[in-house]
Amino acid sequence: MWLNSIRKNLQMFLIKKSIYGIIIVFVVLLVGCNEETNQINDNLESLDKQQLGTEIDLKKEISSLNSQLNAINTKLSELSGQSDMIESQNIEIAELESRITDVNKELEITKKMLWGSSVFDRKEIAVGSEINNMTVTKIAKQKGTQIYFEGETKLKGVFSIHIDNFLFGDYVAFELDRSSTDLPRAFGDTRYQWFVFSNHDEALNLLKEFGETGEVSIVIDEFTIDLAETATYNRARLLSVDDTP
Repeated sequence: MWLNSIRKNLQMFLIKKSIYGIIIVFVVLLVGCNEETNQINDNLESLDKQQLGTEIDLKKEISSLNSQLNAINTKLSELSGQSDMIESQNIEIAELESRITDVNKELEITKKMLWGSSVFDRKEIAVGSEINNMTVTKIAKQKGTQIYFEGETKLKGVFSIHIDNFLFGDYVAFELDRSSTDLPRAFGDTRYQWFVFSNHDEALNLLKEFGETGEVSIVIDEFTIDLAETATYNRARLLSVDDTP
């Protein structure tokens, strides 16, 4: 009988011990959960702070970018205004260039009316240029400008034979009619059209039978213009003479 009493007491002890164990485990779990919950809350709070900081930084960056964008838009607006002004200036320049072209054309027409079709601009003349079927073969600059032409040309005018001239010595000259435009002439060269024969002896032999002076028709070649600012003359090679002017 006492054995049954001991058994019951032992069973009650074990039951109480089990209950105490369960309570302890529950308490431990409860404490652990609370600590874990606190840790999670701390982590969440930290994440909230980080998110808030990140949000503030992003807002600052967005504000900075908006400021830069506004500055760029302002610059683009200024450039657009400048572009309109530049386009307007380009239109004015184009109109001026067109007017200059028209004036140059009018000037060329006026030159030819005043000076004849054989006039040329000494700044634009070049080797290979052709004027009245005469071609430029050489341009020299010796105390001025000398322009050499090749090409046979028939002329009408008056020849004159000069002996022992105080300025040029012996020479045979040929003077064209003042209105003649047969020979090339530099624009601005106001000298009347005359030249000296470069083949003096041959020219003298061909012309002396007509006297010391007279009106004839001739054929020349190798015409040279001398634009030196001094006492000088143009030259040409006499090829043939016709006594019928």
